[in-house]
Amino acid sequence: MNIQVTLTLLVLVLFVALSLTLLLRSKQKKQYQNLVNRERYLQTVIEARQEGIWLVDTQGITLSVNQRTAEILGFRIDEFQTNSIYEIISEKAGCEIKSKLQQAYNNFSEVDDFEFQFENGGLAWIRMSFKSIKDDQSVIYGVLITLNDITESHQEQLAVKESQKNFRQLTESIREVFWLVSPDWKQVFYISPAYESVWGRSRQSLYDNPTSRSEVLDESDREIVNSFISESVNDEWETLNFPEYRINRSDDEQRWIEARAYAIRDDEGVLYRVAGIAEDITERKQIELALQSSEEYLRQIMDSAAEAIYTLDASGHCTSINHAGLSLLGYESADQLIGRNMHDLIHHRYPDGSSYAAEDCPILKAFLDNQKIHIDDEVLWRKDGSYFPVEYWSYPLSIKDLTIGAVVTFIDITERKFNQELLASRLRLHDYAQDHTMHDLLVYTLDEACETTGSQVAFYHFLEADQNTISLQAWSTHTTQDYCHAEASGMHYNLDQAGVWADAVGQRRPIIHNDYPALVNKHGLPDGHAEVIRELVVPVFRGEKIVAIMGVGNKPLLIYDERDVDKVEGLADLAWEIVEQKLIEEQLEQSEKQLSTILDTVTEGVALWDEQGQLRYINHHCCPINT
Repeated sequence: MNIQVTLTLLVLVLFVALSLTLLLRSKQKKQYQNLVNRERYLQTVIEARQEGIWLVDTQGITLSVNQRTAEILGFRIDEFQTNSIYEIISEKAGCEIKSKLQQAYNNFSEVDDFEFQFENGGLAWIRMSFKSIKDDQSVIYGVLITLNDITESHQEQLAVKESQKNFRQLTESIREVFWLVSPDWKQVFYISPAYESVWGRSRQSLYDNPTSRSEVLDESDREIVNSFISESVNDEWETLNFPEYRINRSDDEQRWIEARAYAIRDDEGVLYRVAGIAEDITERKQIELALQSSEEYLRQIMDSAAEAIYTLDASGHCTSINHAGLSLLGYESADQLIGRNMHDLIHHRYPDGSSYAAEDCPILKAFLDNQKIHIDDEVLWRKDGSYFPVEYWSYPLSIKDLTIGAVVTFIDITERKFNQELLASRLRLHDYAQDHTMHDLLVYTLDEACETTGSQVAFYHFLEADQNTISLQAWSTHTTQDYCHAEASGMHYNLDQAGVWADAVGQRRPIIHNDYPALVNKHGLPDGHAEVIRELVVPVFRGEKIVAIMGVGNKPLLIYDERDVDKVEGLADLAWEIVEQKLIEEQLEQSEKQLSTILDTVTEGVALWDEQGQLRYINHHCCPINT
C-alpha cells in the first residue's frame, strides 16, 4: 500500500515536473521569440534612421551597426565585424575619437565634429555623439555612437565664414563707409572702420546712439536728409541716392558726403535690412566749386564780348553760350540750348530752305578734323524760324592734346551783306541803265529783287502826283513769261480799285502778307493774273509823297521778314533814283529837240554859248554870216 502510494505520488511529481518543464520551455521560447522580434524591430528602426548608429563594446569591437554608418564612413557592413573601431577610423581622427570613447566609458556624453580622409582622396566632416550604455546593474558595457554627415553644412559654414572674412577685409580696407541698419533706420547693425576717419567719431558712439547720425549733419542739410529718409521708409524702393550733404566733425572740420542705400529683402520680398555706402567727396566738391568759380569768371568774360560765342562737346551739343549768342539767335536762356545739337538747331538749312547735312558742316570739322575754320558766306537760323547771314570762326577745343569739342564765334553781317549787295546792285543798275530804256531798267531791277529775296513774281508801279492814280509799269521777266498774262504796262486806275497790296500806300509803310489766301478783305484777281501765295510791297517816297510801289511775291519755302523788306526797299529806291534821272534826261532831250525845231524855223541866225564860252548850238542861218 505504501509502495503503491509512493509510486503514484512519484508519478504525479514526475508529471508535474514534466509539465512545469514543458511550460517553462514554452515560456522561454516565447520570450526568446519576443526578444528576436524586438531585436528585429529595433534593427528595422535603426536601419531606417538617416543617421548612423554604431554600438561598440569597451574594447572598441562592434556589437551592432546600421547601413547608414557604413555609407557615411565608406565601408562594408562585414568590415565592421572583423575590425575594431580604431582600425576603421582614419589615423587623423583616431586619437580624438579614442579620447571621446574613453570619456564615454567614464560615463560622460560627448559630441564633436571630425574630418575623415577617404582612400579615394575624398574628405568628409562627420558629427559624432558618444553615449555610454549600461546593463541592469548600471555597469557600462559599451558606447552608442551616432553619426551625421555634415560635410555640406560644414562647407556652407566655411563659405559663410570666408564670406564674413572677405566682408570684413573689404569694409575695413575701403575708404568708403559701409553701414547696415534696420528698415526704420533706428538701429545700426554694422558700421565700417572708415566711419571714424570720415566722421571723426567712434563707431561705438553710433551703435550706442543711432540718432547721432542726424546730429552731425550740417544744420542747413539736416532737414533735407531727414525728410529724404522719412519719405523712403514706407516706399517700395531698391536703391536710394541721397542728396549730397555736409557733416561737421568733432574737430569742427566740415566734410561733404555722397551716399547710396540698397534694400535687402527676404524670400517674401519683405524689407528687413538697409545697406548703404557713404563716400567723402570733400575734395571733389572743392574742385567743383573751384571750377564753378572759374566757369563763372569765363562766363563773365564771354558775356562781356560783343561777338556771339558758344562751345560744343565732341558730339556737337551745346555746352555754353554767351548773352550775345542768345540775343542773335532769339533765345531767352542758355538752358534752351545747352545739351542740344547746335547744327540741327541753328545750322540745318541753306538760305533757300534746302537741307544742310551735318557731315558737310564746317563748324563740326573743327573738332572732327582738328581744323581751324573761318566762313563768311553762310547763315544761322533763329528760334522764330528766320535766318541771318553770319561770319563765323570755329576752333578745336583741346585738353592735353585730346580734342573734346569746339569754340564757335560768330557775328551778324546782315548790314554788311546788305550794303555790299546794295552797292553791287547800284553799280549793275547804273551800268545797265546806260544802254537800256527805263522799262528795261525796271524789269532788270525786279529780276534782281526776285533773286535776292527768293521770289517768283515782282512788279514796279508808279503813283501819280494826285496820290490816287496808279500807273502800271513793269513786271519781272519770270512773272510775264510764266505767271501773269493780264494787261499791264501803261494802264492807269484809281487806288481804291487795287487789291490789298495797295495797303502799302494807304498805311504809308511796307506791307507783308505771308498767307495771302487767308486774307478776308482781298479783291479778286483779274484774268490772267498770277496766283498770289504771299507778298511783300514797299512804297517809294520822295519827300512826303509816294512816287512808286514795288512788290515781290510767292517766296516758295520761307516767309518774308524784315531782312527782305530792307532788300526790296533798297532796290526800289535805287530804281526810282535812276528812273527819275532817266525821266529828267528824257525830258531834257525832248526839250532840246523842241528848242532845236523852233530855232531852225526862225530866219535869223542863232548861236548859243555856255558860261565857259563853249558853243552849244548854232542854226543853219548862222553859217552864211560866219562864212
